Amino acid sequence: MRTETGATRRGRPARRRTTAPAGRRPPPRRRPLRIRDPHQLDLLLLAVVERRPGNGHAVHDLLRELSGGAFDPTIQGILRRLRRLTSNRLVTRDTRDRHYVLTPLGERILAAWRREWAAYSAAVDGVVTREDGDADRATPN
Repeated sequence: MRTETGATRRGRPARRRTTAPAGRRPPPRRRPLRIRDPHQLDLLLLAVVERRPGNGHAVHDLLRELSGGAFDPTIQGILRRLRRLTSNRLVTRDTRDRHYVLTPLGERILAAWRREWAAYSAAVDGVVTREDGDADRATPN
């Protein structure tokens, strides 16, 4: 039995309605994409730091923003990879405002990885994309 405040007798809050009202469907939930290869995360982090140097949280937030929420790695994972990139001298940490900044070596590595990524993605597109240019549409039976 519900009270006036919406709580049940036992003091727990009442359950919220989980289904959409009749006639309307809720928008599909999109889960973040998982970055399986740490080198792909390195590429993304170098590109983000090149675009806008910042601290670990700013880099994390910008990665989410630029990907439209498709990539949402944990902040701990981001900080771990940034420390690794720092130890490999691809980024450095400004002592004054503690922002991560790309080093000259990091700029060269990022340029090489971008060329490699462009070739890789073009090859995958060549295999996955159908002749009519639509990779998503199912073939009619």
